[in-house]
Amino acid sequence: MRSLTWALCCVALLLPPYARAQERVEQRLQRFHFSDPAYLQQPQALQFSVGSYWRDKEGEGNFTLPLELQFGASERLEFDGEVELAFPQASSGSVRPVDRAEVGATLGLLDDGARGVALAAGVGFVGSRDPLDDSFDPGAAPHVIAYAQRGKLLANLQLSIDLIARNDALDAAPEAALGLALDLGTVKPVFEAQYTNDDAPAGTFALGLRFQPVESLELGAAVPLEVSEGDAHLGVVGQVIWELGGS
Repeated sequence: MRSLTWALCCVALLLPPYARAQERVEQRLQRFHFSDPAYLQQPQALQFSVGSYWRDKEGEGNFTLPLELQFGASERLEFDGEVELAFPQASSGSVRPVDRAEVGATLGLLDDGARGVALAAGVGFVGSRDPLDDSFDPGAAPHVIAYAQRGKLLANLQLSIDLIARNDALDAAPEAALGLALDLGTVKPVFEAQYTNDDAPAGTFALGLRFQPVESLELGAAVPLEVSEGDAHLGVVGQVIWELGGS
């Protein structure tokens, strides 16, 4: 885990000086629902996000509440923290308010405003709840994010994997998320697709809108359709983001 963090730091330090000093990508979108844009927070900027995700599974509601903090430590380093509160089906008999928690750092490898391209990589320390025995198991979550702007089209791709130590074994849960947005100013239509493979492979497809009434506030809502093992589940996603400070 430490070796991976040091490797990412070395990569960022070895980048040519012009790659770190050039004009940054314009941050037209603060967040997608299922991925985070590759550009980092401005130095000394704090972003707080609270979301909600309701899904209808097997005739009962399943509600998740993700809370997230991001802090820009420098031009190329961001600290991240996230807690996911879960309120599962009543029939499951499980009491597990904290479903997943993560704290880590993300390094900006490229932020080229002239080309409209950003690239970042990071790793987090993770605690994840085992749905079988309710244990809270430790692990790591490396991720890579790429972002591109082409006119009014915004695209973001995030690849990550949860490596969790469960019962003397290492469970790997890969995840990929693609977000596309159309920048119409204050309102941005969004399409997202996500693949996860935790307990079973699942694909999620979502259509939504993001609304930014002022520079420091963004609101988002979407309707995701989750498909897993031949079953389809409809849901509703909401999100509120505040941004404070920045140099």
